[in-house]
Amino acid sequence: MVEKILSKLLVQIRPYNLHPILQCKIVREIFKKYNKNYKIKRGFLCTDEFGIPACITYFWLENDMGAKVDVIKEIKNTRETYFLTEEALAGVDCIDTWEPEVTNENNDLWRTIQSNVNIQTTLDIVDKLHPIKI
Repeated sequence: MVEKILSKLLVQIRPYNLHPILQCKIVREIFKKYNKNYKIKRGFLCTDEFGIPACITYFWLENDMGAKVDVIKEIKNTRETYFLTEEALAGVDCIDTWEPEVTNENNDLWRTIQSNVNIQTTLDIVDKLHPIKI
């Protein structure tokens, strides 16, 4: 059921072109209407797509039983092989160090996620469409 809700929801929020943290927040808020409780998690996506282990800051939803909902993967529909971890792995090159402006934006949004008004209009629009019968 989570996958069906997520698919429909992502189609609804895609036109707003929101930062992944904000997309995770909207999905989390709508999931609450279906009695699905998730927390936004911040960690790293680890991959060796180009033969070199690398990681980048990443955001996903996770419930108390450890079930993950990878909102960003669903948005990008990537076929890359990767795994998520809450800690950067030793010896793995973190792409964030190459783009400090992206790291700063992620940090700022992460600090203000609970009160971010940038998504309120979007959340209000999407909120009216839920809960839906699936």
